[in-house]
Amino acid sequence: MFNARESSIDILYLNMTSYGRDIDIMQPVIVALQERFNLTVVQENLHLYSFAILKYRPKAVLFAAMSGNEAILEVSRVLKQLNIPIISLVTEGDYLPDPSIVNQMFWSFNKKREYLPSLQMVWSDRAFNLIRDSVEGSEKFNLKIGGSTGFDRYSFNSYMSKDVFLEKIGKSQYKKVVGIGSAGFSQFFDPYYSKNKSNVDAGYGAEFIELHRKSKELLNAIYKKLIMENPDILFVLKFHPHTKGINNTELSYIDEVDNTVHIVQTKLNIADIINACDIWVSYDSTTCLEAWLLKKQTLLINPLGREFKRSIISKGSPIVENYPDVQKAIDNFYLEGEVLGFSDLLSTRETVIHDVIESDDGLNHIRTSAWIKKYFNDNLNSVVEYKIFNSLFLKAIIKASLRQLLSFLGRSAFLRNRVELISIQYLNISEFNYVENKKHYEEYKSKLSTFYTADKEKIVKKIIEEQ
Repeated sequence: MFNARESSIDILYLNMTSYGRDIDIMQPVIVALQERFNLTVVQENLHLYSFAILKYRPKAVLFAAMSGNEAILEVSRVLKQLNIPIISLVTEGDYLPDPSIVNQMFWSFNKKREYLPSLQMVWSDRAFNLIRDSVEGSEKFNLKIGGSTGFDRYSFNSYMSKDVFLEKIGKSQYKKVVGIGSAGFSQFFDPYYSKNKSNVDAGYGAEFIELHRKSKELLNAIYKKLIMENPDILFVLKFHPHTKGINNTELSYIDEVDNTVHIVQTKLNIADIINACDIWVSYDSTTCLEAWLLKKQTLLINPLGREFKRSIISKGSPIVENYPDVQKAIDNFYLEGEVLGFSDLLSTRETVIHDVIESDDGLNHIRTSAWIKKYFNDNLNSVVEYKIFNSLFLKAIIKASLRQLLSFLGRSAFLRNRVELISIQYLNISEFNYVENKKHYEEYKSKLSTFYTADKEKIVKKIIEEQ
């Protein structure tokens, strides 16, 4: 056993990769915890967590989210047995006002519905209330409202301009750019739907599955006509990152003609893509909120109507049902500077932004970090014994040792091409890069140092005082 006073660090942050949305969610928080709240944070590879526990003896372990990943759940159960406190943020906190969906989103892969965190952040007051009203036993959960930290980046990051983006993709001849963000249609089709029917039905409503399938076909036809009738507009087709079947989306079978660019799987930041577009179009997507934060206008196309289970984010965009109205809305933007009906929804968007992410002032990472600091002050200043040696932890050490061995062997192309297991395990480890993580941290530290103006510092002071 060891205790909290023997710990060499305060927080161990575990993750599997060094790119993607978790970087934007977590790095501002980690910067604030270290630079403002004087908590030491070390970032480590989730797959090698047992080594990190032995090396650093952390007072708490931090995750970007818990229930959405089986590997993180497995680690969390071990940490619980070790008596190491778990602090978790959430990567997807835009809850729909339906108890079954709230429970599905809250528990996700946690089929046993074991509540594991000692402290869990939620995005907004609205999300907090939906969880309290829908999730059995949640009155005992230590939930705090920190805001969505991943959206803070729109307040202090700079993103790729249209000219730079067009030059990068070799399309500099275009002056007009319309972005089309794919929705998650592929999950409504086999083989994914058959294997995950209960989850998909619970999340979207079994009664709406056929509506989405038919809408996909109608939307595909609208997009094809839109592209054909507007050769002077470049259409950026952004496929959903979790597309389950490339031929089962509304963007399927759209030829890569000169005035289109297809973006399927890419490390290019979604914010760079949206920022390079004049308008952002979709069937239904949370990326519309990101577009608003980038000062972009949005348009939704719902061929069979708007009445289905969906995020309140949809309330902030004009909704049309057919090609002529889509064309009219886009024409009006390029003639008058406005997607028809967009300005009428300004107050609605302001309400939606608050209800979904709490605040767009760029300081949700401060709200979150302040709660974590308070948790430390209230709970982790006394001696806490951690039960290091048990069977689950010993298995984790053995597994990590095997991963290290496979990682070493995986560096050999000869072996990696012949032993599938080595290739998979090597990839799992190599996606986490210590140098890249340090680079991300320093970049956010620099950006935040200039972001904290005197006016922002006043808000920061008030946030801390209120907690």
